[in-house]
Amino acid sequence: MKTILNALVLGLLIGSSNLSYSQNDTTYKVIHEDDSGTYEGKCKKGLAHGIGIYKFSDGERVYEGRFKKGMFSGNGEIYKIINGEKEIIESGTWENNKYIGKNKANSYTVKRSENVDRYTIRKVGEGNRVEINFFQNGTRNQVRALNINANNGVEIVGSYIGGFQGVEFPFVCEVNYTTQNKFKTITYQVNFDFIITEPGAWDVTLFN
Repeated sequence: MKTILNALVLGLLIGSSNLSYSQNDTTYKVIHEDDSGTYEGKCKKGLAHGIGIYKFSDGERVYEGRFKKGMFSGNGEIYKIINGEKEIIESGTWENNKYIGKNKANSYTVKRSENVDRYTIRKVGEGNRVEINFFQNGTRNQVRALNINANNGVEIVGSYIGGFQGVEFPFVCEVNYTTQNKFKTITYQVNFDFIITEPGAWDVTLFN
């Protein structure tokens, strides 16, 4: 019986080792017009997926970055190594193997987020306003003790929204309020600070 148990344990260890190895197997497929290169990195369902390195079949070019469903998708770069030095050919963002362009600097930064389940900050058009919306359980949240401080602009005040119009960018804002939890059993303080650097009309939505 002991011999059988040892054999079973050994079999499980070997199986585990093979599984671990397969996660880094370089035979996972990359969907590309040049599909005879080699791939090393993360994978999903037999395709390159996540962060990885693809060496083209010409033996010179290398793509290093993100993959999605076997294709270059996300941030990455294509380069060559010449005399021991990396020479960048293209660097930026890809989508389904198509080079989109260089990465842009972040148009906003969140400096503090306390007691916020999640948030969205999106540019909705041209202009010079920032509107702040409050939601909970799929409906608008009538928050209490709302206090919004900004470095410029004319304040907008409502039951379910706040914000500023006529603003100049960069726009620096601090949002403070109290709200009940989703079950209406506890009241807590929310603090959310952000900076928007790109001009436009912006919607900021806070979910509690």
